[in-house]
Amino acid sequence: MNESMKFSNSLTKTNTLLEKIATTCDALISALEYTTEAACQYGGGILHHFESEYVDVVVSTLLQLKAHIARLAKELDNGLIQSTKDLLLLVEGMQDIQDKLTMLLRENGNLRSNFAFWFEELISLIQELEENIVLLLRLHNVFVWNP
Repeated sequence: MNESMKFSNSLTKTNTLLEKIATTCDALISALEYTTEAACQYGGGILHHFESEYVDVVVSTLLQLKAHIARLAKELDNGLIQSTKDLLLLVEGMQDIQDKLTMLLRENGNLRSNFAFWFEELISLIQELEENIVLLLRLHNVFVWNP
């Protein structure tokens, strides 16, 4: 397979991963907001010890991830060569958010018990996206980065 075909396939995969991450973030945010609201309204439920401040931190972190994803999609639409440094900073930012999500998941048993699958899916998608971006950069001969 020639380099331009590999690059095109990798770019398509990256865009698909970006959409999956955004969709997973939206679903998780909706579930957290709905579950918290329902728990407050009915005085308990599966998250009776789930503090709203903690949910706010989790939702805020997911919104940060969505902002990174939106910016990354914009960078890809504008071309990688023009903004390689920004692209790498976005990847580093996503790694930081991934670490924060992992920490939040470990810290709260209710979050882990009820939403672990979505968080694990999100973390897996972020890792796959990072690997794909490294491949894009290598195919484009812009930067070689060994994570």
